[in-house]
Amino acid sequence: MGAKTPILAVVDPSFRVAQLIEENGLGVVVHPDNREEIADAIERMLSGEFQYVSNKTTFDEFSRSHKMDELAEVLDSVSENNH
Repeated sequence: MGAKTPILAVVDPSFRVAQLIEENGLGVVVHPDNREEIADAIERMLSGEFQYVSNKTTFDEFSRSHKMDELAEVLDSVSENNH
């Protein structure tokens, strides 16, 4: 997500990751059993028809830098609690 590359999620639409992708406009979600829908989604993405709906805040939230900052905070917290 932080790479700002559209995501093709071939998953059951009821999965949380599917909801995250759809709610944030990060890509296309298709059911794994629907080959025609998968092909259509690939075509949409390759043709440039798919357009992000997400804003910059969403991408920043999932950037590698932001996630490493969060991890560092967790590790610092664990370290402090063990002393």
